[in-house]
Parts: sequence; structure tokens; C-alpha cells
Amino acid sequence: MIIRKLVLPSVCLILVALPLGVFVKMSGTQTAVAAAGDDKAKNLEKQLADAKKQIQLLTDEKKKLADALTKETKLTTTLQKQLADANKQNKTLLGDNKKLAASAKTLADTAKALDDNLKKAQKSLTDAEKNNKALAEEKTKLAVTAATEQKKYKALEKVLAATNKKYEILADENKKLVPLGPQNKKLAALADLRAKELDANRKLLDEAIKANKTLATEKSKLDKARIDDLKQITGLKKSLAAEQKKTTFLAAEGKKLQGKLDATVVDLGKTTKALQAEKAQTTRLTGEKTKLQATLAECEKNLTSTQEALEAADAQIAQDTARIQTLRKSLTAANRRAQDAEQLVAILQNQPRGPLASIAQMLRGGCHPPRVTRAPVCP
Repeated sequence: MIIRKLVLPSVCLILVALPLGVFVKMSGTQTAVAAAGDDKAKNLEKQLADAKKQIQLLTDEKKKLADALTKETKLTTTLQKQLADANKQNKTLLGDNKKLAASAKTLADTAKALDDNLKKAQKSLTDAEKNNKALAEEKTKLAVTAATEQKKYKALEKVLAATNKKYEILADENKKLVPLGPQNKKLAALADLRAKELDANRKLLDEAIKANKTLATEKSKLDKARIDDLKQITGLKKSLAAEQKKTTFLAAEGKKLQGKLDATVVDLGKTTKALQAEKAQTTRLTGEKTKLQATLAECEKNLTSTQEALEAADAQIAQDTARIQTLRKSLTAANRRAQDAEQLVAILQNQPRGPLASIAQMLRGGCHPPRVTRAPVCP
């Protein structure tokens, strides 16, 4: 009876304590699982923070790339406008160059025509001066001839006057000697001879007068021709001076025009080089823009991938958080049961040495309890 009284309570306590020990062991396992879940949650939160940082970096990089692309686009637009302006200026310079070349040709043709006119005027002036010189020489000769003829005319007038005087004397003598007969015949013959001489002298005088008139007429014509030549020479000199002035002016204008033409050629060369540089710059910027667009597309792709990974991480964190909460609830319940078991162990430890103390030691994780030996049966 005594053994039965001792064994039955012990068995009951063992039956009660074994589940409590299992609960204590399960509580430790759940604690480890919860700790692992917390570590995983922390790792996931760290990964999430890193992913957010990566997304922020990618977003900033995307913004920088977008700003750079906008800047490059504006710069490309500006360069394209400058290129169009350079093309327009180049066309304008080409047109101006053509106009200046045409003006230079017209000016050269005009200068050539004026030079031809100048040569003709110089030739006309030379011819007029030669003609004037010839007329002057002819006038000098006519003056000499006129002086000679004038001397002859005066000599003939003297001879005619002397002959007239002799003729008058002979006529008077003839009147006086009419009655004398033969002497009168001689005087009459002499008078006839004197009369014939007088007629001959008169004819010579008339011829001299005619020659003198002819010389005077020729002299007048020569004077008039010489005056006309002098007027023509004066006009030719004025025309020549005007032509020379025009030629000088045209030469200066031609020089200015040539300078402008040379300047436009230089400007045209500069604008052509600038145009080529603008084209090269535009090509380079277009290439950089294409690269930036590709980089931006890659950044968009990476950002999308990171965003998807972030969403997956958020979903995983949500699942892990839910699981951790479940584990924490289980851990709380296990902790309560463990506390109850600890209290029971404390109660058992307060019992005296015996089977109950062995059970308490077993519950604490100690050695196995000693085997229960059957007590000897009393005689």
C-alpha cells in the first residue's frame, strides 16, 4: 500500500511534467526560429533600404541623364539654328559674291570702254594738234606769199601810176602835136604802145588784186579752220580730262570693289569652315545624344528591374512579417506555458528527496531518474 501511494502520485506528476518539458523545449526552438525570422526580416529590411537607395541613385542618375539630354537637345537645337543661319549667311555671301563679281565685270567692261574712248580722244587730239600745226604752217606760208604778192601789188601800182602818168603826158603831147603830121604818127604809135603797156599793167594789177583776194579768202578760211581746230582741241582736252577723271574714279571704284570681293571671298572661306565645324559639332552632339538616349533607356530598364525587385522584396517582407507575427504569437503562448512549467519545476524542487526530486531534475534536463526497484515483500 505504501509503495502504491508513493508510485501513483509520481506517475501522475510524470504524466503532467512530460508535456511541460516538451513545451519548454518547443519554446526554445520557437525562440530560435523567431530570432532567425527577425534576422531575415532585418536582412530583408536592409536589402529593401539598399534597394531604395539604389532606386534613388538610379532616379538621380535618370534625372541627371534627362537634364543632360535636355541640355544636349537644346544645344543641338541651337547648333542646328546656327547651322541654318550659317547656311543662310553662306548663301547670302555667295549671292553677294556673284553680284560683286558681276559688278566687277561690268566695271571692268566700262573701264575698258572708257579706256578705248580715252585712246580715241587722245588720237583725235593728236590728229587735231597735227592738223592745227599744219594749218599754222600753211597760214605762215600764205602770210609769206601774201606779203610777197602785196609787194608785187604795190610795185605794180607804182608801175601803173607811172604808166598812167606817161600815158597822160603822151596824150597831152599828142593833142599838141596833131598838126605836125609825121611826128604825130610817131607819137601816136608811141601812145598806142604806152596804152598797150598800160592795159597789160592793168591786167597784171587785176590779176594781182584777184590773187590778193584769193589769198585773203584762203587766209580767212585758214583762220576760221584754225579757230575751229582750237575749239575742237579745247573740247577734246575737256573730254579727255573728263575721261581721265572717269577712268581714275572707275579705277578707284574697281579697287574698292576688288577689296570687297576679296573680303567676301575671305568671309566665304571663314563661313564655310565654320559651317563644316558646325556640321561636325552637330554630328558629334547627335552621336552623344544617341548614346545618352541609349544610357537613359538602360537606366529606365535597370530602374524597372529594380522596381520589380523592390516590389518582390516588399511582398516577401510582407509574407515574412506575417510569419514572424505568427511565430511571435506562438512564442508568447509557449513562454506562458514555459513559465507554468518553471513554476511546477520550482514546486517539485521544493519537495524532499525522492521520486519527485528526480522528476524535477529530469524536467530541468538532468540525468535520467533511477530505476524504481521493487521493494521486498514483508514476511
